[in-house]
Amino acid sequence: MGRNETVAELLELEDQRCRAIASVDIAALDRLLAEEYTYTHVNGNTDDKPTYLKGLKPHAHTMTGRDLRVRTYGDAAVITGTLVFTFALEGEAEPGVAEVKTQQVWIRDTESWKQVATAQSGVLPSK
Repeated sequence: MGRNETVAELLELEDQRCRAIASVDIAALDRLLAEEYTYTHVNGNTDDKPTYLKGLKPHAHTMTGRDLRVRTYGDAAVITGTLVFTFALEGEAEPGVAEVKTQQVWIRDTESWKQVATAQSGVLPSK
């Protein structure tokens, strides 16, 4: 598989991950995340895979990547860019929007690509 195909595959997997988070599809996330997965939240707290999956709640209407850049290093890849979340705000007609910077590490095992780490940074809106 050439670099362009690998980049396209990783961007598709990231899109699947975003949709799975928005819909709280634990089975899809279990398939996409490595067993040793770690997630560092915007506030600096870090979860392992079981804690992360257990803590997911249906809050985001959508989650999409913007300006994602993929760099590949053999069987490893780094994705950086922005994630945009839309979510319901209690008592508000319009949804809230939050943008965070993301850094992700993916590895290719014998079966497929798996995300092994994610770190988010940025300032979430106060609403």
